[in-house]
Amino acid sequence: MSLVVDDVLWSRLGAPEVPSRLHWQAPGWTYDGQDRQGEFNIAGYPRQTQGHTFLVQIVLLPAHGKYPSEWSPLSTETVLPYDGGTIGDGEEIPGLGDSYQLSAVRRAVWGASADELVELLQTTPPDPRAIPFMDLSPVARFAAVGG
Repeated sequence: MSLVVDDVLWSRLGAPEVPSRLHWQAPGWTYDGQDRQGEFNIAGYPRQTQGHTFLVQIVLLPAHGKYPSEWSPLSTETVLPYDGGTIGDGEEIPGLGDSYQLSAVRRAVWGASADELVELLQTTPPDPRAIPFMDLSPVARFAAVGG
């Protein structure tokens, strides 16, 4: 899947620059080479389909073995539908059901605007355990703090 980055709303000081286009595997549909064959999805992860807007917290994963470094969503919880300027509006998230039992991450921003999300990111201090490791890759930082 190819995604266009319209804007970077917030970035940690010293973080790598985000490219204008990202590529990753994403739930949505299976194809036979030309035509859609069937829906493919992960519970709790929104389909990422053309014509919809998303806010996505991303991380640059380091190269590992034969695999190059790559940009990836931080988690399935940080891919947020954002049609019409409201977090939660847009493409369906299979697995939420009618109860909309949201994770703490989604609950904190559901129904909010991008500006409210940016304010939350700017005012949330980093985990004190991670501060000494901010020069490490996200994967190494997670391991260093006992993740």
